[in-house]
Amino acid sequence: MRPLGKIWILACTAVLTVGVSAFAQSDTFDGAMARVPAPAPGPAFAGIPEVDMTQLCPTVPANNSFYPSRALEREQEGRVVLDCSFGSDGKPQACQILFEDPPRFDFGPAATRIACFYRLGNAPGSSASAPQTPSRLPSGGHLYRRQGEGEPIRLRAAINFNLAG
Repeated sequence: MRPLGKIWILACTAVLTVGVSAFAQSDTFDGAMARVPAPAPGPAFAGIPEVDMTQLCPTVPANNSFYPSRALEREQEGRVVLDCSFGSDGKPQACQILFEDPPRFDFGPAATRIACFYRLGNAPGSSASAPQTPSRLPSGGHLYRRQGEGEPIRLRAAINFNLAG
């Protein structure tokens, strides 16, 4: 190989190594939980596909086994950070998978199926104009709104897949 070819390969390797390590450092569980959404309007997190929950949820049966079969076969546990917007009916409208570990075991898609059963509702005895409170949401989830008039309530939640229990 010519010397110039070796230099080109080393330069590409260095760029790829730096790019991958920078991505790995910013793509952590804690980083995903602390990630700040983009200002409204538009997707909360650019570059991360939104799952249209209005299309997905009607296809998910209530008795669905959510643990991914490939992960179950290999006795693999995992966790996901999900960020979802809710409509005025209290049902999830769109979700984005901010973190999935380990990858390639389908924990992210399984978490979106679980989110189909999340609901927001008004506290008993409150008026319809009162702020919505959690109802059938994961413990430890964080409700918030992005800046902007009419922005929907959003939920940031960690979903853990554990084999024991």
